[in-house]
Amino acid sequence: MKATRSITNRQGMTRQDMLLAIAAGVAVVAVLVVLGVRNAGRQKAIQTTQARMAVLRTAIEQHQLEIGQPPRALADLIASHSGIPSSPFLADAAITNDAWGSPYAYTIHVAVVTNRNRVVTTNRNHLIVSMGPDRMTNAQDNIVLQWHAEQSPAPYH
Repeated sequence: MKATRSITNRQGMTRQDMLLAIAAGVAVVAVLVVLGVRNAGRQKAIQTTQARMAVLRTAIEQHQLEIGQPPRALADLIASHSGIPSSPFLADAAITNDAWGSPYAYTIHVAVVTNRNRVVTTNRNHLIVSMGPDRMTNAQDNIVLQWHAEQSPAPYH
């Protein structure tokens, strides 16, 4: 009878086999770490952008209260207004940019509701948009803050 060698008689992994297995494991762990760090950085940038948008909303509402109308542009929040001690409404112009360095888009839509040619109320829809990490308009990663403000006119005497 002929003696045959079977694979099961092997004495174990060679040093080279073991080094290859360790290298493959290290590579997999490195890829997972890089993906985790990238995602954490993106989440932090999104949170920073959302926090800045909240600051902008507060400044816009303060402008509305102090001046009597919302700003036409975010730059109006940085400008000083004579006779208004609380202006400028933003101390840091960098807040008008998102975490990726792009300026926010700010729009306001005004609708005036009348009754018998008298203004009953003025509806304002504010919209602040960050184009997000890809810096493209109308993309899925855009970050949007929208709110509705209503203002009634002073009572008639």
